[in-house]
Amino acid sequence: MKTQHFIPPVAALLIAIAWLGVERRSIAKLEEENTALRKHIAAAREAAASEGAGSAAAAATMKKPDGLDWKQIADQLGGMDRNGGMPDMRAMIRIQQQIMSMDNEQLVAALDEISALDLDGNTRSMLEQFLIAAIAEKDPELALRNFIDRAGDRNGAASWQLMNALANWAKKDSAAAITWFDAEIAKGTFDSKSLDGKDGPRQRFEGALIDILLSKDPDAAGRRLDALTDDERRMALTGFSMHGMKPEDQKAFADLVRSKLPEDQQADVIANRATSLAYSGGYSELSGYLDRIDATPAERDATINRVAENKLQVLGQQRKVTQDDIEELRKWSDAQSPGSAGRATGKALSGAMNSGNGMKFSEAAAMAEEYQAAGGGDDVLVPVLENWHARENKELARELAGLISDEKRREEILEKLK
Repeated sequence: MKTQHFIPPVAALLIAIAWLGVERRSIAKLEEENTALRKHIAAAREAAASEGAGSAAAAATMKKPDGLDWKQIADQLGGMDRNGGMPDMRAMIRIQQQIMSMDNEQLVAALDEISALDLDGNTRSMLEQFLIAAIAEKDPELALRNFIDRAGDRNGAASWQLMNALANWAKKDSAAAITWFDAEIAKGTFDSKSLDGKDGPRQRFEGALIDILLSKDPDAAGRRLDALTDDERRMALTGFSMHGMKPEDQKAFADLVRSKLPEDQQADVIANRATSLAYSGGYSELSGYLDRIDATPAERDATINRVAENKLQVLGQQRKVTQDDIEELRKWSDAQSPGSAGRATGKALSGAMNSGNGMKFSEAAAMAEEYQAAGGGDDVLVPVLENWHARENKELARELAGLISDEKRREEILEKLK
């Protein structure tokens, strides 16, 4: 799977909004769980196509775009949000197709209509985000000029959609997009609203813009980073972007990180980019990334840690994690950094317990003991025992902790398990 496929198409994003209830989830989590969701959407599209949506029967039952019953759709979204279940994908795709067939005037008018409905805040937000995403896809400049007041929506999808719109505008006309963005910065649109002044929306939007400038004008990307504070610079380079970086731009990204961040921050930021590849691609794609950027040993180790912690946890959202999955990770890890397999195994087992189809603590403990005996050492045991599941299985966890060879570390773990 190519990197850019990690970015959800509008249909995937809109349905993800309804299914995941993004008002309560971070954008990073939305990106993770979108991997599983894409499979459901693909299946639904095939089913919808087999129904013959263009048939006379389908046409008779499908309302015209300007006749969509927003209250009915809102009730459907609200029900899914409350129940946390998977939506009817074919129905959601048909709604999305109708929304995407509307022109900008119809979409803006629909937002006005929705604002007058008696809806709870979360359902209204989800429904509005359906429409804003469609506008952002059709006319990114219009979306930004009309909805930029939602830029600070950190936990919802509106900020994500608007970052996507800025990047799409920059692809078509980077000069115009940058001029508008800088004017909004001067107005204070992207200032942080937090008490400590950190975690403002600007750095996330800068990250989306810099991804585009990497291929168009790397020097301009560097100049934008120079205008940020140290903390803002790190956040701009660390945050997820909606735009999958082209393989040919990955070296430019790594060089930018190495030239603009302190040495002690570089490996973690480079590993963060690798994590997004881990969600959408396989180990060969990760290896290609590390080779293309001429990753240092420290950068490879940081990437192993991050991927081991997260990849199998994300996989566990789709199905049960197996020992074959652990073995695949170990093989890749050891190829990247000989001797790292034990550490990767422990982190992966911990992540697997935290996934949707969670591995039981007893299963993780049995694997950890097996790999520890085979030479994995304490690195296999400690992450499993530091997982919160260990405190719910204290008797078994204390037995496993007894295998830790480092006396000080063993006593620390046992103290936590009292």
